[in-house]
Amino acid sequence: MMDGTRAILITFSIAFELLGICFTIYAILSSAWQTANLDNSLHEHGLWLDCIVQNKNRNFNFSESTRCYYKFDFERNYGNFDPEYLATAEVGRHRFFRWQKSVIILLVK
Repeated sequence: MMDGTRAILITFSIAFELLGICFTIYAILSSAWQTANLDNSLHEHGLWLDCIVQNKNRNFNFSESTRCYYKFDFERNYGNFDPEYLATAEVGRHRFFRWQKSVIILLVK
């Protein structure tokens, strides 16, 4: 009797552990860590990626009106941003700074 209960508990433990690993991987790769619903824009800020939907209305297509920027590529792509575009200023506030990159490198090593 004890072996059957133990096997069931181990099975549930492994299933929950795998589920937790899947959620962790999704959270790291997702841009939806922090979502801000503004009047006519939607901002999703993640660890690596920021996505902004500028002209959000009731019937918008998320894939057509979305601009996504990698935080590591901000300095390289800064000249390509439209200064009149509201999301450019928002992207500038959420880029990786050198000290943040250094901390991540030290934590990973």
